Amino acid sequence: MSYQTPLSMNLRRFVLTFASLSFLPAVFAIGCGSGAGASLGNDGDVDSGKSSAHDSGGGGFEDSGEHASDAGNGGKDSGAKGDGGLTDSKPWPDCNTQPAGVPTKAIAEIWSDDPTTATAAWVHGATVSAVSFDGCSAGHACQIFLQTDATYATLADGAHKALKLYVTSPVAAHFSTVKVGDTVDVYGWAIRNTTNGQNELELQVTSDLEGCAKKTGSLALVPVKASLSDFTVQNYETTIGPLLVELDNLHGTTTGSLGETFGVFPGVDAGFVDAGSELVSLSPFFLPNGAFAAPMQTNHFTSFSKLVGILGLYVPNPDGGTPATYDEIYPRTMADITLQ
Repeated sequence: MSYQTPLSMNLRRFVLTFASLSFLPAVFAIGCGSGAGASLGNDGDVDSGKSSAHDSGGGGFEDSGEHASDAGNGGKDSGAKGDGGLTDSKPWPDCNTQPAGVPTKAIAEIWSDDPTTATAAWVHGATVSAVSFDGCSAGHACQIFLQTDATYATLADGAHKALKLYVTSPVAAHFSTVKVGDTVDVYGWAIRNTTNGQNELELQVTSDLEGCAKKTGSLALVPVKASLSDFTVQNYETTIGPLLVELDNLHGTTTGSLGETFGVFPGVDAGFVDAGSELVSLSPFFLPNGAFAAPMQTNHFTSFSKLVGILGLYVPNPDGGTPATYDEIYPRTMADITLQ
């Protein structure tokens, strides 16, 4: 699917801020996320049967939440070997035992290493904080967020203690049993992905870069208190990472589809607010079916007393030039969303 060039951040801020006054409810929410019922094509393409969300008129984005380079059978173009198809007959690893020659790495060590080429790593005892679409499935690229500890006193305490595991579509079925709250041993390939303007440290698993995740227990995670100003590209990419966080007392207006993201702003009441230098969108990409559900409604001003989710970032598919990046919060279930 092709995409038009995203709105500039300044225009996006202008539209969203004025929309918070309810002058422009139809365009109040601009963001990026998965369309309801949309299915991921090869490694991140969206096959929703609809035009691009940039053409949808609703202001929200319908997309997979995947990176620009996720399209095609080659998988992620990150400097790691891509997906040429599962042609090797050897058994796929199951993580029952640590693969020979693969070093044990804490998530913080991976951040410290910051590898620029794919480097094998065994991560012991991390806890799953989120899974795209509430679970990996065969034929669909999948994102799994991992966190070291149950909680942290502050964002600074949790810095470099969380990481994304990206699984390409040909091998996603091997991760179908991974659920939020699972403590897991993970075998994957660490790399900082700098392709097409991206700058994300992550673990990868592809057809050629084999890997696995094995449940070893369970742990209830407690979100870290945060504010909208903590959602910045720098915090996600380099300073903090994808921690599970809690935001309180926000508002936003949904679009015409519960499968689209929309902007959120400080306070539970509409009014003129400073949207900040980097706007934050509430995304349904990690909810079941990639869509918000009741009691949320379409085209509706909504006040939130609490939002829980992953401090996230979305990089849409650029049509040339420097790609835009959008700060997002990813709730995992509707229980993460508390209405006022």
